[in-house]
Amino acid sequence: PLSVIIVGVGSADFSNMKLLDRLVVHLADRTPRDIVQFVAFNEYASKGPNILGAKVLAQIPEQILQYMAMKHIKPNARKG
Repeated sequence: PLSVIIVGVGSADFSNMKLLDRLVVHLADRTPRDIVQFVAFNEYASKGPNILGAKVLAQIPEQILQYMAMKHIKPNARKG
């Protein structure tokens, strides 16, 4: 699966990046998936690296689940 993470650094106008973040991409097989995560660095930098990291990576688990569902991939049973 493909996930694109964009971190905007600086004081530029990131309105286009925020729009891109809201778009759902139709991949080659025509199945829509949300693969883009945009985070403006300045909005989270003062909250500490853990908060920034959590925000940057927040959508990755859902994107993986979307991909697996689209491809009909079931997770392996937990061993233990």
